[in-house]
Amino acid sequence: FGKHHVSLESVVQIGFQGNLAEIVVVTHDVREGNFRQALDEIQTLDAVDSIPSILRVL
Repeated sequence: FGKHHVSLESVVQIGFQGNLAEIVVVTHDVREGNFRQALDEIQTLDAVDSIPSILRVL
């Protein structure tokens, strides 16, 4: 995230099933393009199974 100037406000694990954990990540204000670049990068990580939803709050 930092490489794309995305600052994390909080990371919370809200559940797990088998060997998968579900987490919620809240960022500080960030430009949309920077956020999308960070998402594109983390989706390529072996540790990430999926990112099923993204909610933008204005």
